[in-house]
Amino acid sequence: ATKELRYQIESKKYIIANQVLDDSNIRLQSYSINEQIDFFENLTNLSPRLKIEVNKKISNLLMRKGDLYFENKDYEESFNLYFNAIEKDFENKNLIDIKINNMVTLLINDIYNFLQNKEYVIAYEQLSLIKDISRENDVSLHLMEIINKGLENQKISDIRNRVKTILSIEKEFVATFDSTK
Repeated sequence: ATKELRYQIESKKYIIANQVLDDSNIRLQSYSINEQIDFFENLTNLSPRLKIEVNKKISNLLMRKGDLYFENKDYEESFNLYFNAIEKDFENKNLIDIKINNMVTLLINDIYNFLQNKEYVIAYEQLSLIKDISRENDVSLHLMEIINKGLENQKISDIRNRVKTILSIEKEFVATFDSTK
């Protein structure tokens, strides 16, 4: 009797959760992406048999959220959301790969601009992100060489300037010392 009752309860929970899932497009229009994700995660808790359909919806929401971060140039958070979307629904992998390739292209353009402005540290940070997200690292390896040379030249220039400053201070000190004799 207990098994039969448990089966009936699970069946009713599935029917209710499935109806809620079917109505979710209309019901959730005014909810934020985060609220919708929470809603669907709770729906999976109600009926685990809906997990595949619910994960597809969550994956799409994670992609939308990733797109928002992408538009705001928060590429790292965008990538993390895309990655989570793939974990929820692997069928989105090809679409997400396209989004990531677009992201890498924009990052490379940003890096070139930073290199032209001799902002090597920022370019290095951006390149590190590309290395983390891109499967094609030939471009990033070449850019890394350019950045490392630029950073090295910048360090040499900084050292040269410090040495000039020290020599100038020393020269002034010697001149002051000689004038007091």
